[in-house]
Amino acid sequence: MDIFKKLVLLMIVLMPVSYASDVILVSDNFADKLVAQTIADELDEFVLVESPWGNFSNDTLNEILNESPEDVVIIGGTVAVPENYTTALENENITVERINGSDRFDTNNLTINRFKDLFVNKSILIVYANGTNDTYGNITNVTFVLTDGNKTSVSEEVMENISDNITVLEDAAYNYSGLLKRLQNHGFQVSTASMPGNVLKAKIERRMNTIQTTLQALEQNGINISELDTKYGALTDAYDGGNYSYAYALAIQLEDDLKAKQYKTKGNTKVEKTVKVKTNNGKPSNDDSDDDEEENNETSE
Repeated sequence: MDIFKKLVLLMIVLMPVSYASDVILVSDNFADKLVAQTIADELDEFVLVESPWGNFSNDTLNEILNESPEDVVIIGGTVAVPENYTTALENENITVERINGSDRFDTNNLTINRFKDLFVNKSILIVYANGTNDTYGNITNVTFVLTDGNKTSVSEEVMENISDNITVLEDAAYNYSGLLKRLQNHGFQVSTASMPGNVLKAKIERRMNTIQTTLQALEQNGINISELDTKYGALTDAYDGGNYSYAYALAIQLEDDLKAKQYKTKGNTKVEKTVKVKTNNGKPSNDDSDDDEEENNETSE
């Protein structure tokens, strides 16, 4: 009998233990994911679960329930992360907290302030708010703040309480010179960093695919695209030559030209003005590198 009891006790000891983890639920929205990932990396008791933007997924719900959480923090509004998740989780007696603002700037600000202790003494990395779902290489241990080139998602006063060191991630989609000057005048130590080569390359490829599809659609509708096709050729040459900053600027300009062409072909007499995009020094850059590791190190803490 003693031997039997010992065997039972041994089996209990050897049984795998299931640990519960709380969950941060976020959509695959670029802006919300950046700050959510930092929180999950810092808090061992939280795991990050990602839901397709705007969709309720039973697979995602089951992934959450498999963690046996007591608390779930949702980052993002009900359009990005549907309220169905809240209902389903609360039906399982799980406490749900949602952090969402009026837009991605406000959500970023509210989330950073909600978990502000996690971000203290982390260098601030300012990124373009309307970016796409890219993985920023191995950039870790930073506070991601959003910008449109003018405003930032977090005020200078709040950033002061986080770090004096700010890095602005370069992006040809916006002019950040005014932002740099304002931050420097405020007393921050500000530097710039090139976007990781793999990220920039992926951005260009997606834009090129979209542009090519649009050009084909215009041509099939009998619209003359010879001028646009020439510009696309220049974009392709820049991309093939590895001049990614210049190629990205050309892609943005060509997208604007396509919008103007589509606007004109809908029978409107007024065509929106095409805005030419330049790099911040006013001319194409020829020193881009596809050395992802080097660029990642420049933007990592």
